Amino acid sequence: PVPIDLGQLINWVSAAHELPPGQIPPRYVEVTGPVPLLERLSLVDTPGVGGLDSMHGELAKEAAAGATALLFVVDASAPFTSTELQFLRDVGERVETVVFALTKVDMFRGWREVMEADRQLLRDHAPRFAEAVFHPVSARMFETAAKAPNEQMAAMLREKSGVAAIQTALQELLVGRSAMLGEANTLRALSSALGELKAKLQAESRALSAGEAEAEQ
Repeated sequence: PVPIDLGQLINWVSAAHELPPGQIPPRYVEVTGPVPLLERLSLVDTPGVGGLDSMHGELAKEAAAGATALLFVVDASAPFTSTELQFLRDVGERVETVVFALTKVDMFRGWREVMEADRQLLRDHAPRFAEAVFHPVSARMFETAAKAPNEQMAAMLREKSGVAAIQTALQELLVGRSAMLGEANTLRALSSALGELKAKLQAESRALSAGEAEAEQ
């Protein structure tokens, strides 16, 4: 472990910034802070799965495989990419609970159409998530609330940002239910493994029984 100052964090986690001289890229960075939601929750922010770096997708899969639940963040500029849909199909065999956050809704007027297109893509390519809940959010609006001239305006901006709604959803879904959700993930992974084994044995059975009549003759 290499301790770093919070002010230097961006140099370690952003591809747009330079690492300190002589350092190699970290596999992961752990940050702690006084956030009430995180008192009973560990939030793992993985690299984007739809980027150019295939290693990012592998790291995200690795993290998702050990997660109690998955918060899948996609922005409102365009519908799911094929890489993102493939990632969802892969982790869908191992993670029972998935929540979707559609970000930057304040920047794109057509975010509702993008959200509906995302739902259709899920129905077509990852049907297990077809009925999943989407949370439209605006981080910029939430941050603006901190600079509001009065508390009434701040409360309105926070509510409109959608951040409070997704915080509540995560608390209801995860806090206090982690053990149960972890067991659900284990059962889902076991079910997938048994399904693969069944398909393999059925294929072997067909291969062994083929030509039975010829063998008798």
